[in-house]
Amino acid sequence: MISRTFKAIPLGLLVGITGLVLSFFQFFHDFEEDTGLGLLFKLRGVRQVPSDAVVVSIDKESSEQLNVPNNPDKWPRSLHARLVEKLAKQGAKVVTFDVHFLEPRSPEDDKLFAEALSKAGNVVIADSLTAREIPSSETGIFNVAEQSIVEIQKPFAPFAQAAVASAPFVLPRIPFKVNNYWTFQDKAGDSPTFPVVALQLFTLNLYDDFVRLFEKANSSQAGKLPHDANAIIKTKGVQALIMEIRETFASDPLIADRMIEELDGSDFQSVGGKRHGWLKSLIKLYAGSYRL
Repeated sequence: MISRTFKAIPLGLLVGITGLVLSFFQFFHDFEEDTGLGLLFKLRGVRQVPSDAVVVSIDKESSEQLNVPNNPDKWPRSLHARLVEKLAKQGAKVVTFDVHFLEPRSPEDDKLFAEALSKAGNVVIADSLTAREIPSSETGIFNVAEQSIVEIQKPFAPFAQAAVASAPFVLPRIPFKVNNYWTFQDKAGDSPTFPVVALQLFTLNLYDDFVRLFEKANSSQAGKLPHDANAIIKTKGVQALIMEIRETFASDPLIADRMIEELDGSDFQSVGGKRHGWLKSLIKLYAGSYRL
């Protein structure tokens, strides 16, 4: 038995060293992500689509049924206004438009859309991001060939003011499929992205539990966390709330582990099912890296 163990040690060391060496090469990371991740999803099997989220597609079939141009950029904004009104009536907690509304068009349609956004009070629209590479001589940074600057263009002012928030949705350019995304755009002032803003708004009814967890995990820092989320959103906006929470988490790297420990403890047994899962997702989101 002992001899078998000793025989297995060299093999284990060889596998470990090989993996360590390969980890320094980008092609190995790409292979592992593109092939290994796909294999894991295949082994896991198909999961049921969550009922909490609904995707309203903009495609050729939609344009044919609605009798509008195939190019979504040319769709009348009165159509988007009708969609917002219908989703609001059906009780949607958060509505996100992964569409750019940067320029004015028909004054009448624009007015209808702005009014629908304002009345709904829960719609997030998209910021446009433009990356610009500049020579190091312009930045004063030495030994660096180029620096990337990301510029944010906000939506048309009446829409930006009427929406509850606007945010960028940043996805890396990976062929065929998307394996990850940015939670905070670190090259654009740490702006929270679409998924972060949407999740925070969607789970706003859990914010009191979130604060209580934080207080249990770190009572000395609890005063730094905003206690009235709705007041912050009304006065400063959703992004301000998100950034204040993230900064508070950054001041204590261990806070997330302690909050999850508290969440799984006896004091929070009443927070079960989906509420438990959403709270854990929020904690991991604020404690995590810029990219998931």
